[in-house]
Amino acid sequence: MSAPDTVLAGLATRTQQIKLGSAVVVSSDDPIRVYERFATVDALSGGRAEPVLGRGSFIESFPLYGFDLADYETLFEEKLAVFAELLKVLPVTWSGNSPDAYGRRLRVPQEQRAAA
Repeated sequence: MSAPDTVLAGLATRTQQIKLGSAVVVSSDDPIRVYERFATVDALSGGRAEPVLGRGSFIESFPLYGFDLADYETLFEEKLAVFAELLKVLPVTWSGNSPDAYGRRLRVPQEQRAAA
């Protein structure tokens, strides 16, 4: 499925009780966008979104995004840490070694925070 969060958003509007979860590979995805997508599903569903973050085994996307496979572990750890910070505090400041995590200053509106 190419866009599980879109499917979950649709399910959120048609269901009332089931948990809405999907596995997400954050090694090559932007953790801020993952957070935003699941925060949207969470808001539509009344707090039923449950993302499961993982490394994934599809490494072919790394060169497409300019990542070095040698940074596989570091990328995952940094991106997982960014996602965890988004769940905890506002605003979030993060800097890391991956190309998309240098000194970002993030402000996530309170109503968009996913349920912890």
